[in-house]
Amino acid sequence: MNERVNEVNLAFNYKSETINAVLHTSFNLSNSYVTIIVPGLFGDRGDSRAMFTRIARNLSINGFSVLRFDFFGGGSNFGNYSENDFDSFIDQLNEITSQLLSAFGFINKVIYIGFSEGLKFAFHAAAKRNDVVAILSCNGLCVEESYLEKINRPKIKKGKMVYDSNFGAWINWSIVEKYKEYFVDNCRLDQQVDFFGVYSTSDNLSENSRAFWMQKKWPLELIPQADHLYTKNLWVQDLIDILVQWHYRKIRYISAEESEFFLHTRQNRICLKLVENEQSSDYILFLHGLFQNKSGPGFLFTQMANIFHKHHNICMFDFPSSGDSDGKSEDLTYELMKEVLLFVVNYLKQRKPNVRIIGISSGSSNYLLFDNQDIFDHTIMLFPENSNMWNNLGCDEKLVPMIDTSDLYNKYIWTEEECCILGNVRNRSKGISLSTNFLKRLSEFNSCQMLNEYDGFVFVNRKEYLIRENFIYVNDKQGLAMSAQTRDKLIADVTNIINNITSEKEDYDD
Repeated sequence: MNERVNEVNLAFNYKSETINAVLHTSFNLSNSYVTIIVPGLFGDRGDSRAMFTRIARNLSINGFSVLRFDFFGGGSNFGNYSENDFDSFIDQLNEITSQLLSAFGFINKVIYIGFSEGLKFAFHAAAKRNDVVAILSCNGLCVEESYLEKINRPKIKKGKMVYDSNFGAWINWSIVEKYKEYFVDNCRLDQQVDFFGVYSTSDNLSENSRAFWMQKKWPLELIPQADHLYTKNLWVQDLIDILVQWHYRKIRYISAEESEFFLHTRQNRICLKLVENEQSSDYILFLHGLFQNKSGPGFLFTQMANIFHKHHNICMFDFPSSGDSDGKSEDLTYELMKEVLLFVVNYLKQRKPNVRIIGISSGSSNYLLFDNQDIFDHTIMLFPENSNMWNNLGCDEKLVPMIDTSDLYNKYIWTEEECCILGNVRNRSKGISLSTNFLKRLSEFNSCQMLNEYDGFVFVNRKEYLIRENFIYVNDKQGLAMSAQTRDKLIADVTNIINNITSEKEDYDD
């Protein structure tokens, strides 16, 4: 997930024809898996409801490479669809897979998601290969079903036996004649392959296949009341959620390694840094303040993470307009920062559903952490203080929509103190334009009231703030721990808190 998700149009050669496809990928070289969506009869990569497109995009924004394609004569591909039979469907899938892996050298493990008849194509293509590691069934047909659609009497077209599908295409009659030969129990897979199924409880077209899956004791999930094609938006979303969760369980390519990548929120492209540890059920999530980035004030968060990652999962991210994320500082609002925070937290919980999240905040994000305590299991605030920047502005300045901190530095002696409260020192906070409404919103938080209503851990630089046992005083006027000596002590204290929090959890689990 190193780069922004790309959607790459590809053209594969098949005999004398071209097979069109779209690869959704972030080109993360540490992720060697690709998931290929295999449509059934009459299926195509971008059906009218765009279900395959939605699935691929949701998987790809979560870091998984996905290929959608059309079979010969289907979708946007030229050719006579009636020339396809079971062998040619399987051959096309096999050829597409080989060409894809050849073109993108970092991919060497294949996952097939077979829809309806596409499951048979997936099984039989996998039998020809040694790089398929998993086959997923989405209402896949793998045995003879009790309910079968009526098939029209065959006709001869251009010397071939075909029948009218009533879906706008002639279908090769051999598909009917050899139907039973391609049941999955006639297919032998020599390599170790994981199986997973998603079946609809109200789908009479795959009823026996669902029973077969259960008989095999292969893992599966059921979507209540859904039909064969998942024709309600709710069912498609359930399917997407199930597929994303399965991929997280299967693919652990970031474990014990650090990775930076982008996620797309409703408005912005956000840069995250993750370090994941399979032995840990905790995420330490750092929330940086204004005039900072994901590394915190003077790399404080990075220095902490460098210690914590040995035993814990780490997440650091840039708010919009900061660090590697996109956006303009003029567009920052408290509501936007909250939206991004909730997006990141939901993303982490999706990666690890039972994870505990420990939030550590600095500068303006202290307000954000306090205001959203309920989404964290534990919280640590670093030097929360009232923001008076908007209160200190002149009457005319409060009326303008934007204000540049350079103008404030040139005019007011209080500017650096206020910028430190929000996140950073002079040379990191000068020359940034902010909305006056945003500054007004931040001024509404009262640190005394916050601390009275706060039951997490907090480091303070005012002794009058020491109102609880878990409040710790640090003699640091700026509240940024820029002194190396002060910082060493602060990091040691935060480390002790983290160790105590997590050891309590371990004792409870035992």
